[in-house]
Amino acid sequence: MKKMVALCLLLCFLLSCMTGFAEHTGEKEERPVYTLTLLDAIEMARKDNAQLMVYDVQEKSAKFGYEVQRELKKAYKNVVIHATNSMEMAYVKDGYYTEVFLMQERLAKEGKKKQENVIAYQVTEKYYRCKQAEGLVKVMRDTLAIAEQNKKTVDAQYALGLISQMTVTNAEIAVEQSRLSLESYERSLLLAYDNLKIDLHLDGIDCALVLTDEITCENYISDVNKDLEKAMETRYDVKALMESTAMSKRYFDITASHSSAEVASYQSAYADYLSAKNTQDTSVKQIALGIKSYYNAILTAKGDLTIAEKTLELKQSEYDAAKLKYEMGMISNMELTRIMNEVSAQQINVENAKATYRLAVEKYQYEIRTGL
Repeated sequence: MKKMVALCLLLCFLLSCMTGFAEHTGEKEERPVYTLTLLDAIEMARKDNAQLMVYDVQEKSAKFGYEVQRELKKAYKNVVIHATNSMEMAYVKDGYYTEVFLMQERLAKEGKKKQENVIAYQVTEKYYRCKQAEGLVKVMRDTLAIAEQNKKTVDAQYALGLISQMTVTNAEIAVEQSRLSLESYERSLLLAYDNLKIDLHLDGIDCALVLTDEITCENYISDVNKDLEKAMETRYDVKALMESTAMSKRYFDITASHSSAEVASYQSAYADYLSAKNTQDTSVKQIALGIKSYYNAILTAKGDLTIAEKTLELKQSEYDAAKLKYEMGMISNMELTRIMNEVSAQQINVENAKATYRLAVEKYQYEIRTGL
């Protein structure tokens, strides 16, 4: 009797475990969903970013180097520099190396600001590429729906003996072509999401992205000359060039104060200064030209978008008219399908033009801040 009771209890226990296991395995973990504005995405990308941490380390290193050189400068305060001394003592005593490390500290801070903007632009580009890909998928889904509806109409007409097999085949090809294009765009969209996930530190995580900001294309007009003036004050590369030239000039001044023009070290320092000054002047001109080029890209992209949108309106009107003519028996289904494909192609052109224009504006705005 006791054995029977024990056996019953054991069976109940096993049944309970199996039921619990079945319930547990039947539960599906919800796939995390990240709903993000563009600003949300930028903040995610900047958080714990290794590239930004590098500049923090560089700043700390420069501060440490400055403290060391400041103590050396104090120690060399009363050293008399003469021909038998090393010029290195002069650079230490006159504070050249302390100024170098102060410059490195300033550039580390400015470099971090630039890197924050580089990250922001990279995320912006990938974010809008995702929105562009979403737009293309929508275009092809709509195109496929129209093609499938057209196929149903053609099948009904063929069943009544009103059209030939060739027309049916043409409609079938249109459906298949639309389906294949849709599948291609859907794959591209997934790749665009994966590309963005890398910057958001979500790569390798099975999650979904919901991007809420749309691609807006309001007219952008700016004063390029004023933007150039602003850029010369805020761009990292311009500041770095000016700092480099200033330190080359400082190095030459110290060298000149302790040697004559006939000495090789004097001529070498002077040549380095002239080279730095020439590099600064040339580079600044190239930077200014680049900024003008970026603004020109905005104007070009805006023109392309305007033409694309007007062409789409025209193609859509042609399709509406062709559809009416087809219903009245004035044109063939093949002609209707051709015009339908032209509308789809132009819709794709518009989506691409919108993304190109938006990114041209974004790039220009970052270039006149810290530069990319």
